Amino acid sequence: MVLLPEIYCPEQIVIPENFNNVLKVYAKAVIRTQPFDLLRWSAAYFRCLALERTPPVKPRYEPELRRGRLSGGALRVLIDQLGKGFFVQKRILQEKWQGLCLPEDDLLNLLSLLRMLDWPQLHWLKIVAVFIGQLSDSLPRTAEMICELLTEEPEGGPAPIPLWMFKECFLAVARLDCGALQTFVDGRKVL
Repeated sequence: MVLLPEIYCPEQIVIPENFNNVLKVYAKAVIRTQPFDLLRWSAAYFRCLALERTPPVKPRYEPELRRGRLSGGALRVLIDQLGKGFFVQKRILQEKWQGLCLPEDDLLNLLSLLRMLDWPQLHWLKIVAVFIGQLSDSLPRTAEMICELLTEEPEGGPAPIPLWMFKECFLAVARLDCGALQTFVDGRKVL
């Protein structure tokens, strides 16, 4: 049996004064986000806090129909973490995706659909638009969600976004042919 060289007594262990507040905020974040893998999500949460970045926390609780899948709240978290810029590094997107405990196959399928699977730098707005298209059931609802998720205005009011941003997102969704099963040979679609 190995004996520890030092045994700490309660007086030697210093607990920061704001520790209770940190745990309270963490518990509220867990309840709102409902992560599929609590351990992986917690690691991402505290890593973001340590690096003074936006943690992967949904703004409010949303009952999920498909647990562990992309939802509107998870997409909003990704947009908050990665910004509303035109490009994003693939490794950073994968890191944030894993922090939200989302299935990596979903991301890889989408990148394959957009033909960005091997790109180190990705068209972020196109990715956001296609994710929104997967979440909504109609084209008007997709356009509405694009504006709601990418606006700078507070939630609940009008959701204006720049025309170039809307055009980029909407064209990305419009160019996809998701109605029928697609077959590809050497990167070319077989009709």
